[in-house]
Amino acid sequence: MRAGNVPQEDSAVVERLKRAGAIIIGKTVTHEFAFGDVSPPTRNPWNLGRIPGGSSGGSAAAVAADMCLGAIGTDTGGSVRTPAAMTGVTGLKPTFGLISRYGVTPLAWTLDTVGPITKNVNDAGILFEAMAGFDPRDKASVKRPEAGASDKRSAIRLGVPTNYFFDRLDPEVSDAVHAAIDVFRKLGAEVHEVKIPFLEHALTVGLTITLAEASAYHEKDLRRSPALIQDDVRTLLELGEIIPSRYYIKAQRVRGLIRQPWPRPWSASTSSRHRP
Repeated sequence: MRAGNVPQEDSAVVERLKRAGAIIIGKTVTHEFAFGDVSPPTRNPWNLGRIPGGSSGGSAAAVAADMCLGAIGTDTGGSVRTPAAMTGVTGLKPTFGLISRYGVTPLAWTLDTVGPITKNVNDAGILFEAMAGFDPRDKASVKRPEAGASDKRSAIRLGVPTNYFFDRLDPEVSDAVHAAIDVFRKLGAEVHEVKIPFLEHALTVGLTITLAEASAYHEKDLRRSPALIQDDVRTLLELGEIIPSRYYIKAQRVRGLIRQPWPRPWSASTSSRHRP
């Protein structure tokens, strides 16, 4: 669909990375329109018979194969975290609004984020600091306070959800996660078990919103040249067209219920010591 498209300017994240001294060496493959888990024709560097995940599969594969020190991905419902997990690297989906999406083709306006994919957590932090920042060109962009002396913390407080995330885990995954939690505890972190209300509805809510918003954005292309869109993506876009508006509105309302008990980042009521 976009084979002949040549961008005339850099996206906001590329602008910021260049200012920080990064060298941009090329583009990587995503699942078309960042809407899928396969990212063809990219393969998993650890096993060429397997997929790298998606939608930012090319970015994760490039990092895992030592083609670059870090890469950029977009994440609406797992598109940075999924390929990072499948290729054994680090992927971060930041808090919504912390990294500008200016210059990024939307998938779902109210869910899209941009995040780094790197070899390790330290490198992810370096790229995140370079990429994050307020941008008036992105209406969802938010300001965060500059780090200062008041932000020094004597302890980190971690919440470990007791519902949903541990419901259907393989034993090996559960053991690995709890081993990591124990490491944080030994390093002095405050670990608290928490229950997040309505979280069992998150997958349905996220899928409903994504399908509806993606279909709205790609409506003209879907009408004009549907054959140019790969089959699985076209099926999802067509599915989004038959979602009743009342379902989209209900999904956004349930989304609000899920978000309600979470602390709001950078709010005045959240102290620097206990900021999540």
